[in-house]
Amino acid sequence: MSVEYSALSGFLIPVIMSMKKFEIDVEPTLSRFGLSESEANNPEGRLSVERLGNLFLYCNEKAGGRAFGLDVAQNFHLSTLHIFGYAIQSSYSLKDGLEHFAKYRRVLSNSTQIHTRIDGAKLFIEFDVERYKDSSRLALTPQLIEALFIGVICQSREMMSGYIGPVDIEFSFEPFPESCPAVDEFFVSEDCTVNYQCEKNAIVFDLQLASLQSPGSNPLMNMVHTKLLNTFMERFDRSNITYLVENKIAEELKYGNPSQSKIAEELGYSLRKLQRRLREQGTSFKDILEETRKNLAKAYVRQPQYTISEVGHMVGFSDVANFNRAFRRWENCSPSEYRERYLSTGRLTA
Repeated sequence: MSVEYSALSGFLIPVIMSMKKFEIDVEPTLSRFGLSESEANNPEGRLSVERLGNLFLYCNEKAGGRAFGLDVAQNFHLSTLHIFGYAIQSSYSLKDGLEHFAKYRRVLSNSTQIHTRIDGAKLFIEFDVERYKDSSRLALTPQLIEALFIGVICQSREMMSGYIGPVDIEFSFEPFPESCPAVDEFFVSEDCTVNYQCEKNAIVFDLQLASLQSPGSNPLMNMVHTKLLNTFMERFDRSNITYLVENKIAEELKYGNPSQSKIAEELGYSLRKLQRRLREQGTSFKDILEETRKNLAKAYVRQPQYTISEVGHMVGFSDVANFNRAFRRWENCSPSEYRERYLSTGRLTA
C-alpha cells in the first residue's frame, strides 16, 4: 500500500489561477483528479501530491509544453502558505528564509526532504524527493520539481527586491524530451546555469548576497511568526516533539536556564523517554536549547529597545559576561558589535 504524500492546500490557489488563464474548466478538471476548488479555502488542509502531479501533466498538455507549470510558479505567493509564508517573508535574509523553509518543510509537504548547506562562497538548498516504497517511483514528477524550483526562485527575488537570483540549478532527472521556450527563456533571464542528471536537486545562491538583510526583515514579527509556526507544527506533526520542546524552552528561558527534567515533566514525559524520543529524531535537549537561545538572542539583539544585559536575561543567562561569551561563540562577535553592524548596514533597497 502506497504512502499518501501530501502538500498544503494553499498550492491549489495559483493552480486555479493558471487554469483560468489557459481556459481550462476548473471544477470538472479538478474533479477528474479527485480535487475540489473548495479545498483552497482551508489554510491548513492537505492535497494529495500524486493527484496534483497528474493534474499538472494534464494541464501542461492542454497549455502546451511546460508553460502551465511555469505560470503556476509565477502566480505563487508566500502569503498563500499559511503562517509558514509570513515567517519566511519576515526573515532577516534570504539565507535565514531558506533555513526556515528547510526546517519547516513538512508544513509544505511530506514528499521532500529539504536541507541547506554552505560550500565555500555558495549556499545550496537541496531537495531529496521521497519514493513510494511499493514502486520506487518518485513522489514528485519532474514537472512538479521544475515548477517548485521556479516558484522558489521567484519568491527569492521578490523577498530580496529583485537583486538576488540563483547562480546554478541542478536537477537529478534527465532533460525533458521536448523544450519549452517559455521555461527556457525564464532560466536565461535568471542568468543561471541549468544542469541535469546531477546527484541532487538543488538551487545554488551566492552566499554573500543571500546573507544581506532583506527589505522585509522584521525581527519582532519573525519571532511571533516562528512561535505560531511551532504551535502549528505541534498540531500537524504530533510524532515530532522537537517543536514542543523548542516552544517550552522559549517560554521558560526568561525565568533562567530551563532544565531538561522540568521540560520533560511539563510535557508529560519521563526524562528517559524525552531523551529517547529526541535521540530518535536526530537531536538532543542540549542542541535544541543552544539553537533556541542563539536564534532568540539574535532576534532580540536586532531590537534596540532592549539593552544587551536585558537580552542576556531574556535568553536564560544570569550573567552578561557569560552571555557575551556564548554570543561570540555563535557569531564570532560580541552582541554589541552585532547590533551596531545590523543597525548601520541598512536594508537592501531597490
